[in-house]
Amino acid sequence: MQENYKGRSPFYPGQPVPVELFVGREALIERLMERGVGQVIAGKPMAFYVQGEYGIGKSSLARFTQWLAAKDQQVYGIYAALGGRGL
Repeated sequence: MQENYKGRSPFYPGQPVPVELFVGREALIERLMERGVGQVIAGKPMAFYVQGEYGIGKSSLARFTQWLAAKDQQVYGIYAALGGRGL
C-alpha cells in the first residue's frame, strides 16, 4: 500500500514557511531580486505572478523574496494570495 505523503505535509497553501527556514531556489531568487527589485530601484514598478502546483512553495518563495528585498534593498512589496479564487 502506497502512503499519501502529501496529506502529512506540514506546509499548507497561503501559510509560507518562516523566512529563517526557507532554503533552496537560489537561482530563482537571484533572478527575482535582479529583475524585479532592480527595476523598482530604477523607478519602474514591477509585478510578479507566481503559478504552480499545490504545495511546491509558491507562498514561501513570495514571502522570502519580499523579506529579502526589504532587508537588503529597503524595497517593500505587497503580497496578495489568489489561491482558490477561481480566476
